[in-house]
Amino acid sequence: MHQSYSILATGDLMSGSGHIAPAHVQRAIAHVPGVWVCLLLMLLLASATVMAEDWVGQPSMSRYTPADTDANPFSFSVLPLKSGEVFVGNGDGVLRYFGKRWQLIKLPGSGAARSLALGRDGRIYVGGYQHFGVLERKPDGRYRFDSLDRLFVPEAAGAPLGEVWDTLATDDGVWFTTNQQLFFAGYQGERLTVDLPGRLQTSFAIDGSMVVALSDHQVYRVRDGQLMPWFKAAAGLRGLVAAGADEFLLLDSDGLMFRVKGAALRPQATAADAQLRSGTPYVMLELPSGDYAIGLLSGEILRLSADLSRFTTWRTGSAPVIALAVDRENHLWAATEADILRLSLSEAWSLLDRSNGLRGPVSHAAVYQDRLYVSTSVGLYGARRDASGGLNFDVLALSSKEVNDLAVTPAGLLVAARDGIYLWRDQRLSTLDEDVLGWRLFPSNVVEGRIYAVEDTGLIVLDRAGDNFEVTQRFSDPSFRFDEISEAADGSLWVDRFLASPMHFAMSSSEHHLQDPEPVMLAPGSDPEDSAAVMNLDGTPLISTDRALYQWDGSQFSATASHPLISIDLAPSSELRLRHCADGSVYAFTGRRLARRDANPAHAFEELHPMAGGTRGIVDVQCTGTDRLVWIGTWNGMVRFDPSVARTEIEQEPPRIESVRSDVVEGGVHWHPIQAGEDLRLKRFRQIRFEYASPALSASPRYQSRLLGYDRDWTDSDSEGVR
Repeated sequence: MHQSYSILATGDLMSGSGHIAPAHVQRAIAHVPGVWVCLLLMLLLASATVMAEDWVGQPSMSRYTPADTDANPFSFSVLPLKSGEVFVGNGDGVLRYFGKRWQLIKLPGSGAARSLALGRDGRIYVGGYQHFGVLERKPDGRYRFDSLDRLFVPEAAGAPLGEVWDTLATDDGVWFTTNQQLFFAGYQGERLTVDLPGRLQTSFAIDGSMVVALSDHQVYRVRDGQLMPWFKAAAGLRGLVAAGADEFLLLDSDGLMFRVKGAALRPQATAADAQLRSGTPYVMLELPSGDYAIGLLSGEILRLSADLSRFTTWRTGSAPVIALAVDRENHLWAATEADILRLSLSEAWSLLDRSNGLRGPVSHAAVYQDRLYVSTSVGLYGARRDASGGLNFDVLALSSKEVNDLAVTPAGLLVAARDGIYLWRDQRLSTLDEDVLGWRLFPSNVVEGRIYAVEDTGLIVLDRAGDNFEVTQRFSDPSFRFDEISEAADGSLWVDRFLASPMHFAMSSSEHHLQDPEPVMLAPGSDPEDSAAVMNLDGTPLISTDRALYQWDGSQFSATASHPLISIDLAPSSELRLRHCADGSVYAFTGRRLARRDANPAHAFEELHPMAGGTRGIVDVQCTGTDRLVWIGTWNGMVRFDPSVARTEIEQEPPRIESVRSDVVEGGVHWHPIQAGEDLRLKRFRQIRFEYASPALSASPRYQSRLLGYDRDWTDSDSEGVR
């Protein structure tokens, strides 16, 4: 992919594809006489390393709608805690998410919760409409809102405060902001009210202190209860984050970025300038990685790299993104005017699906000549970037036809489809073998330039002939019903069959011709009509049925009870498949589980959870070459996996008691303390109900419970955590 560069008015060098030139290139140009700038620029760009397209898709995303929360669609703020709890300021009150359950905590008056903050004292502070206060958890586990506004206006409950737009925790207390006033509640009981000289636009807590911006764009620091003028912006502030010693990064409502040093503002170019100006930014958050997440009123979230030279667009819907926050498992929460979102920040996983233009179930992916291709049930699709940097797919060939597999070769992209086998090259599709149902494509590791194609009733051998392929052998029999191929070091093939024993193709050493296949005999007692999966691990042929795993000992297949694939509980299974990558890693999978082993055969397989558990089903796995990237076809779409990137591990923690309540014989419900060591005094009751939950946000646990002194064995309960 070629890139063109141009000089920006700010003096930064920007690529047309969303990358700013490295600093050393900019410094070199700055110190060269003008007459040579054009020539030097051409030389520098000609020798610059061109970044290949990485085809990163959407992150793992969970969407919570009013059907999930049973609350207003409008949400205004979000506050994840280290405990695993997530609180959301919502139009109906404060929503609490914990253990896969949503709970609504009501507030006084209209009930809306506009803003949230966690104080340094560990308490949760809430700004609502006409009220502000703190959430307190009682001994029985229930949360209750305690008002603080009465401490400031004791003569009038629900005084005309209006919206409490921001609730911000600083080093010494918490600030609540309204249109005309600031209210400060110190951790030691201090109280302070500050009148504003104009209407509030927004506010921030920066480096433990308070910053206020008014509607005239004047920005103040708050020190010792006094407003201290800082600088005046050209537009409303939408983001302000620390960027070094007494230096800040400012994003305004026009989508312009500035560096603030002292009271001076200097324009700052970014790779996402066009997107920021067209999408109207509303909120900006610095991420743990140093990158920035920016929520737009157009409904997208931009992830901008720490050096501002790269960005990714996440399409989350059409609703404006109002608030952003990061939880303990490195996921980004977004509050919008229609729903609540949770997105993974790990770039190890990303998803390409219908939102990118793909249609129909996906099966395989391949990168050919720097372009990503995906096979689907309704055609061959190719990826492209649009003007906003978004990744989109177009159908290129075989529209409305089932495409089953892809294989990259020096001669072009081989395509196995329902009505034939094709070669895609120079944006054109040519037929290699028609009227066959192409199912699988297996490049040979022994015979150079050879591809084995599995079709509906047999096996086709394709050998390279110049810049094309020709069919050199064909084995056809309706009883074959081949699926997977495993190639031995001598070029012979083990091939499995549906509802039948595998077959073996011997290879002539001189001409590399396959001999007629022979059935493979497994151990006595095996059913010849059982499906079996053939594979090769570390040079040893394997056959897995639903009853046993068989290992080749040089003369026959014998059942084994000890094997790494058995240890991870993937074998025995007739669904088991192995894929070997150029870096030596091995992927093992069934229709629902996936594991990876690195290049060291002594290492164990590690189970993987595509998209942090956000997708279902494994269709197939394809390695792209030596870059370690892997494409995984799933029921949800095509998943991109980069094992070199740190992954967010799914938290594994014991469940916690959420509540204990009993239905009393005399009537009513009695709530009991949940703290350890509390004496559980029970009245006569008809039923007692325990609720418990795991703090893990990404995992989907199932629970077991046992009442000491009552149960002998553990009782399974559903994922709701109720008994």
